[in-house]
Amino acid sequence: MTHGRLHTVRVPDGAGELAGLLVAVRRARVVEVTGPGESGRRLVRAAAERLASNFLDGVAVVELEHPHGPAELWAALGSVEGMPFLPFGTGDPIRWLAGQDVLLVLGGSDHLSIEARIWLRRLRGRGPGVRLLMAGRHSLGLGDAETLPMWRGPRRDHPEADTCHSMAAPFSR
Repeated sequence: MTHGRLHTVRVPDGAGELAGLLVAVRRARVVEVTGPGESGRRLVRAAAERLASNFLDGVAVVELEHPHGPAELWAALGSVEGMPFLPFGTGDPIRWLAGQDVLLVLGGSDHLSIEARIWLRRLRGRGPGVRLLMAGRHSLGLGDAETLPMWRGPRRDHPEADTCHSMAAPFSR
């Protein structure tokens, strides 16, 4: 577990959060951006664009707007345009993905069912080249995920909170 002081970062353009997120994705296999609103989704999409060239098999960005189980998640991954994901008839997506060097980006991760979360845990255990970057209101509790909590507006528990903030350093693990 990483320990350190809480840092509040005032970032009108999100550059600080993006820089911190890029570092986190390079050092951890699972990274979550948590908090209300769309800022987390925008941040993970921006990170995906910046990191695309770092993954031999590409980046898949999936926006989850309604509940997704494993089958819906597989279908969404398989429909990402231009990505060589999940060939038709793939019986075991985890086995296939385990051999890939890919970044899976999930916006709206709160919409994942318990079964889909279990599937992601299994994927994390068997796919060493697969990195997960997720944005949602709450952490999925995947164990070793690094988490970047974000919030908007003033928070009563911090005297300087008046804009978009993150607890950018340290990331929790």
